[in-house]
Amino acid sequence: MAKGAATWKRVKFGEVVRLVKETCRDPVASGVARVIGLEHLEPGDLRVRSWNDVADGTTFTTRVRPGQVLFGKRRAYQRKVAVADFDALCSGDIYVFESANPERLLPDFLPFVCQTEVFFEHAVGTSAGSLSPRTNWSSLAEYEFALPPLEEQRRLTAAARASTLVRESLRAAID
Repeated sequence: MAKGAATWKRVKFGEVVRLVKETCRDPVASGVARVIGLEHLEPGDLRVRSWNDVADGTTFTTRVRPGQVLFGKRRAYQRKVAVADFDALCSGDIYVFESANPERLLPDFLPFVCQTEVFFEHAVGTSAGSLSPRTNWSSLAEYEFALPPLEEQRRLTAAARASTLVRESLRAAID
């Protein structure tokens, strides 16, 4: 059992995470210049490293703001999770998540919850469709997990970020 695990509380994903459904019909007037498609999210990489330009045309209307978590709902087995660090529009095949209450779930901890093996197993297990299976929000909202206290979330987030920095440094050295 992890240190302090007795104080961890079982919660449903939908109790601590909000599905953001903000739309933007006029991105240029709103100052949005980038478009994120499912193809721009890389498995295992929390950063969005590529995108298209709104000026090139788009039919996407889902608004993404910095700090929000992007989750590929189509073909969840591909494990596409990222954190936006800029304003954008995104594909309808991407869910946009944020902490429903930062005093319960740290926004910085959320992407790491979404990257866990058990979260992906739940997402894949609740997906429907044969050629292009998709998970739905109501199924993800029912996913239960143990939520650590805030101080433990901070500690785990710092450790996960350090691990991510090491991976990025190795990737840069290989490139």
